[in-house]
Amino acid sequence: MGSKDFPRLVFDKVFKEDIERLRSMEGMWKTKRAPEVLDYDTLMQESLGVGPTIAQQDQAVWNVAENFAVFVDSIKRLSTRLEETRANADIGNSVPILSFDKDDVDTLDFVVSSANLRSHIFGIEMRSKFDIKRMDPERTLSVLMLTNCRNGRQHHPSYCNYQRHDSRSLRSPSLQGHARTARQGEDGLSYQRH
Repeated sequence: MGSKDFPRLVFDKVFKEDIERLRSMEGMWKTKRAPEVLDYDTLMQESLGVGPTIAQQDQAVWNVAENFAVFVDSIKRLSTRLEETRANADIGNSVPILSFDKDDVDTLDFVVSSANLRSHIFGIEMRSKFDIKRMDPERTLSVLMLTNCRNGRQHHPSYCNYQRHDSRSLRSPSLQGHARTARQGEDGLSYQRH
């Protein structure tokens, strides 16, 4: 974090390496479309004409290059914020925390662009920033988790779990709090507490 290569490192891990690993499980893709791996350099070239004002167009559904540009810009903003928090706070050995708030432009831009890039990878309809902001945070996390479980991670039960912290704080390596598992019942998505 804090380096100029940080956005590439995060992007390559989430949108390239993890997807390549999923694609290698060939048996999973016999009856459904395999996910598409994204390339950082290709998207960097495609997004050259995209300015930072694209993130202000909250009712438009951004294309892949626009989502990439917002992703890179927002991760730089969040990285800078985290470094400033670390430098200005007396936190001892604790890891600084960035809390998600749907009214925080930096975190919302990161969530929207990441979710849309992931949606594109799996052939799922992308959404506008406005639409995503309107979603209930609990449902958004649940839907994203269920999508991951359905798209190949069901072989690994740990991937189908998420942890929630009451203040919705995000901290690496996982979300903090009570572990829950999503399952889909006849009435839609529900939770099962561990």
